[in-house]
Amino acid sequence: IVENQNVSDGSVGIELGFSTSCTIQNNIASNNKHGIYIHYSNNNTIANNTASNNQDGIRLDSSDKNRITNNTASNNQDGIYLHYSSNNNIAKNKASSNKWIGIYLHHSSNNTIANNFAWNSDNGISLSASNNNTISWNFAWGNNDNGISLSSSNSNTIIKNSATSSTENGIYLYYSSRNKITDNTASNNYYGIYLHYSSRNNIADNTASNNLDGIYLHHSSRNNIADNTASNNWEGFWLHYSSRNNITNNTASNNYYGIYLGSSSRNNITNNKASSNNGDGIHLGSSNSNTLTNNTASNNGDGISLYSS
Repeated sequence: IVENQNVSDGSVGIELGFSTSCTIQNNIASNNKHGIYIHYSNNNTIANNTASNNQDGIRLDSSDKNRITNNTASNNQDGIYLHYSSNNNIAKNKASSNKWIGIYLHHSSNNTIANNFAWNSDNGISLSASNNNTISWNFAWGNNDNGISLSSSNSNTIIKNSATSSTENGIYLYYSSRNKITDNTASNNYYGIYLHYSSRNNIADNTASNNLDGIYLHHSSRNNIADNTASNNWEGFWLHYSSRNNITNNTASNNYYGIYLGSSSRNNITNNKASSNNGDGIHLGSSNSNTLTNNTASNNGDGISLYSS
């Protein structure tokens, strides 16, 4: 057990290497390169520590099945950073005011990230080349770029998170496929949920409100967008250069446009409700070979509008 230590101004505040079943708790690590550094170590507990003003607050390299709980990581470059580390549990931590990322997974898979608070960094929670992780019940707000972001990351589950008040995106997918984005709240961002060059994702039961665009697909194909609610945005749902998506059972209300397709083809728009939008309930611009079936468009400027389509 390493506990109740105050370590600062070194290369590494607290280091654990090639170790198992250890506990690091109730320590303060500040102004180091790595505040707490775990490498090639498994089944350890890192709890109730404070890591601030380091390059990395808490870093895991090639370390599996560890528990990172109830720590505070603030004013670092990255708050909590997992590199080639799997099957870890990252829970109930506070990551704030870090320069780059609050909680960062790089080439790390099968981790659980739950009940954390990540705010006032460039990115709240970010995955890069990381697969099969579960991100749930986290609060990411007030970040400069993204609340939650996935880059080249596949088959992750993003469920029941709140991603709000980011300068760019609440939830952002870039070159990422087969992810489940379910039952999240994305509000007061530039884009609520943004898929960019991303395919075969399932976007379901989310609420996107008070963004510029609620749910935005750009150069993204073969996604399922179902049972979402988008309100008080400019566009509730916007597909741009995106094809072969299924847009089903969504509600778009009190936006300017409810559902807007621009230069997008071969999408299925089915069983949606577009109501009380100032412009068009459903608008297709320069979009061909789309199928619209059993949609309801009521109390809009125009119900369904086709322009060069």
